[in-house]
Amino acid sequence: MKKGTLLFSAATILVLASCDKKNNDVQGVEPSNTQDLNFALEESYANRLEVATGRVATVRGNNAGVRSFGQMLITEHSAAQAHLQTAASSSRLAISYDSTGFMAITALMGALQGRAFDSTFLTLQILAHQQTLTRLQNQVTAGQSRSLKSYATMQIPVVQRHLQLADSLRRNL
Repeated sequence: MKKGTLLFSAATILVLASCDKKNNDVQGVEPSNTQDLNFALEESYANRLEVATGRVATVRGNNAGVRSFGQMLITEHSAAQAHLQTAASSSRLAISYDSTGFMAITALMGALQGRAFDSTFLTLQILAHQQTLTRLQNQVTAGQSRSLKSYATMQIPVVQRHLQLADSLRRNL
């Protein structure tokens, strides 16, 4: 009886000890922190929002530059999302999202037309890309996951280019 209890206790301790291991103890899994998780979730949402609003811009945009910018957002943020998924999976971070927030934004954008659409769309793009740039820079300095830091580093010049283009388009409306 004592031998069985001792064996059970030892097994329980081993199981509990193995549950307490961090993911960097697992071979092939990058360590991550809260910054990484928050970054991955926010960045995923932002990429999907850019794709959704880009689709609206390709249809509702009055200016050819706005429509072209919308198409570029679809292409480049779709690719960024695929890279983000890969980077997040290296740290076993699952990316899920609630699309209701950006569904409301795209519905609002879809109600605008002409110059009002172009101006509102570009203003929102400038704000969104400024926020994204800050988020990417924070990930580079505060993140733990090498893959997510690499993703952020690669995306910074892309987002800077989007920001400059949106600003240029808005100034030339």
